[in-house]
Amino acid sequence: MTKSAKHKKEFRKEKNKIKLKLSFKAEKSGKRKKGELLPKGLNVTDTSFKTKKIVIPDHTRPTESSGIPLSHRKQTFKELLAHMGHFNASVQQDGINGMKELLVKFPEVLEVSLSSLLGKLSELMALRDAQVRSCSLKLLEHIIQSTSADKITPFFPLLNAQLMCCMNHISLDIQKDSHLLLDILLTHAPSLVSTVALQILPNFLEQISCRDDAKSGKRVLTINPNQRLTSLKWRQEVLTRVHRLLTLLLGKNQLDPQRNSTRISFSYGKICPLYMKRNFYVKLNTTGHFSVNDRSSPTLHLQEFIAHLFPLLSETWVEAMASEQLNKNQGYSLIGTESLALFTCITNVMFALWSIMNRSENNFELLRWFESEYGELLIRNFIQRFPFSARIETTRNKKQVVDPHCREQNLILCFLWAHLEMKSAAKYSTLVFQYLCGLFQSSDQYVFTAVELDKLKEIVLACSSKKNLREQVDNLIDAVIEFCSRIRPDRKDRLYLNKVLMTIGETVGDREEISSLKRWIEMCPSLIREYANMDLLESINRVMSRNANCLTNGRNEVDNLIAYLEKIDSKYEHWKAVFDFIYLTKNQASGELDLSKLRENIVQMQDSEVKSYGLGMLNIIGAAT
Repeated sequence: MTKSAKHKKEFRKEKNKIKLKLSFKAEKSGKRKKGELLPKGLNVTDTSFKTKKIVIPDHTRPTESSGIPLSHRKQTFKELLAHMGHFNASVQQDGINGMKELLVKFPEVLEVSLSSLLGKLSELMALRDAQVRSCSLKLLEHIIQSTSADKITPFFPLLNAQLMCCMNHISLDIQKDSHLLLDILLTHAPSLVSTVALQILPNFLEQISCRDDAKSGKRVLTINPNQRLTSLKWRQEVLTRVHRLLTLLLGKNQLDPQRNSTRISFSYGKICPLYMKRNFYVKLNTTGHFSVNDRSSPTLHLQEFIAHLFPLLSETWVEAMASEQLNKNQGYSLIGTESLALFTCITNVMFALWSIMNRSENNFELLRWFESEYGELLIRNFIQRFPFSARIETTRNKKQVVDPHCREQNLILCFLWAHLEMKSAAKYSTLVFQYLCGLFQSSDQYVFTAVELDKLKEIVLACSSKKNLREQVDNLIDAVIEFCSRIRPDRKDRLYLNKVLMTIGETVGDREEISSLKRWIEMCPSLIREYANMDLLESINRVMSRNANCLTNGRNEVDNLIAYLEKIDSKYEHWKAVFDFIYLTKNQASGELDLSKLRENIVQMQDSEVKSYGLGMLNIIGAAT
């Protein structure tokens, strides 16, 4: 088609749009002639139209001025909650982050929406996406921090069920994140976790071991080659949480004389505890096994848990020591930094297990069972290679403090050894006491912690009851006394060591066989000359109440106490200890007591309770003399 023909065709089309011709039907009917146009009124285009309102959803969104809580993206709580349940991981993560931002800006939203929020969060704990789980844990931590334990209590069974599901999940990453969830609960809601601690503990056994049917159902350690962490590092992570739970159990069932005793009040104001109650106890059941009886979990068997856990601890340590190059000629076992972290976890768990057994109602039977079953295992894998030291290695984490001498861990092994009654344990007494004496002969610059000194006290108390160890205990106390005389008087460990020695003195029945302890007790009142040692008075008073003549120079120190009256803290407990000491030394021949001067000082005191107690003590002394 040529250009002109095409142009003519287009022109005709445009002309037909304006001048509409008679339809073919009208022409055929003969009503109008061919080519006749339509009337003028019918040739006009109808330009009328109808309108409808268009509603855009964004125009109806609430604003900050409306008073509705919004995130920085102008999203409400319901929208963020819907995003948290979305199938896309990125949308879920944005919803969780937005929810945390909303709760930080508007804390009042949490109180009215806690149920729906925790319900949605519990579903996100076991998702495959690691970023979503991480954000969920951060949001949960913020919620628990911002809410009281009473408000979390109704929803804690849901969190506990989700925790145990994550601990037994097929994915190793989710199992690892379950430890982070437990850490959050232990840190911010320990009272709630303590009610279900005995239910959580067996799940840790499943993470590091499995039952071997060929060995009568005994547990053996497992190795997963697909795991990112090494087997020893993973077991360390598990045992760290086991120790935290066991420590929580011990704290929950700590005997409190104020709450767990029935007291009798006498006419002269004395109060005496009648009996002690225990919330945590172990007793022999009908099948002959020791079972834990706890109000929250009466069916869990402590003996079964220890029977499975302790062999796993021993096997784990044997596997760790296989990679260490030990030199028996050095007199100690040298281990690496990674093995030291695992060694710390294992010793802490063993000490916690022993403490739980010792605190049970039938502690004697349970400890004897533990000794008969696992005493040789303890000696073979731990005591034979004692003591342990660590190689100092350069680590990226500069904040990590490493004790190269492993003092606390070695003291735990000494503590466990001291409570073994086996004949095979006696041959290691020289090795143990040689190590203990060495601690105080070459550690003038090292400051002992209260935990270490508490374990030393328990070791001495346990060994002092054994006649074959009395001479070695005497040498150890000599080393401690000499150590106290060398170091500065204001050191905290020196003050605590004096308290430890005094506690040993009032606990050990036959002090005459420990000559060094007897000599130290006789010179003990001279320590009161130092103002920092005033806390020793209570221990000194307890010893003198049993045998007032053991402190021959006690009366000589009364004048020093009176001279220091103005320097002593105004607490009633400190003044009471001073008055009790003066009363207990009233019958000693050495020195004379100026009651009139003491009465003048007491009358000038402002505290009415202290004044009343001091004047009453002077009246008793005056009547006695």
